[in-house]
Amino acid sequence: FGTVRSQVQILSPRPLLRKVIITKTILYIVRHGQSTSNEKMILSGGNDDAALTEKGIQQAHETKKKLEHVNFDTAYSSDLKRAAHTGSIIYGDQIPATNQLRALRERSFGSVEREHQDTMNESHKKIASLSPEEKWHYKHYPGVESDHSVSVRYIEALDKIARKEQGKTILVGAHGSAIRTTLIGLDRESYQHVGPGTFKNGGYIVLEHDGDSLSIIEVEGVEESK
Repeated sequence: FGTVRSQVQILSPRPLLRKVIITKTILYIVRHGQSTSNEKMILSGGNDDAALTEKGIQQAHETKKKLEHVNFDTAYSSDLKRAAHTGSIIYGDQIPATNQLRALRERSFGSVEREHQDTMNESHKKIASLSPEEKWHYKHYPGVESDHSVSVRYIEALDKIARKEQGKTILVGAHGSAIRTTLIGLDRESYQHVGPGTFKNGGYIVLEHDGDSLSIIEVEGVEESK
């Protein structure tokens, strides 16, 4: 009889499939309460370190109550008094100096910093005929940041915070114009209509970071455009 040889095929083991777990980070970006400059209708930007008024302190406490169901793991703010003070009230503790960031400051108003708000209102009227894209990049006066510039700066800062504090729930004490431009920068189609001066003191937005990018979850505090 002939020899029968059996052929055995040796299969390489399948690589183990790794389950990709996406860790989401949640950021609550809160506008500061009324400041002394807000009260006087003065342009209060990145170079104005105005303090909160009594009304502003009360607004911060009201926002704290609205968010009492949220367990914040940590807190950040701009390094300006009004934002850091508001954030500390809501957080229930002082925001560490290392977490008070210049990158989170309000828009720079350049040559018109601390002038009356009518200065900017007049400029907005002059550019009413421009396209949305032209307005987005427009610089009203020397040294004034455009909406686009503020948006890029803020989104980059928030993305950096989210990546550092991955998986946490974070409070950020911030500013009205910065929050408004962040909304538009993240979703131009939905928030293009949100005009200057429409985000109220103590209002907030909730963002989610999925490990790659930011998205808008909630908006609380937008008033009718003026």
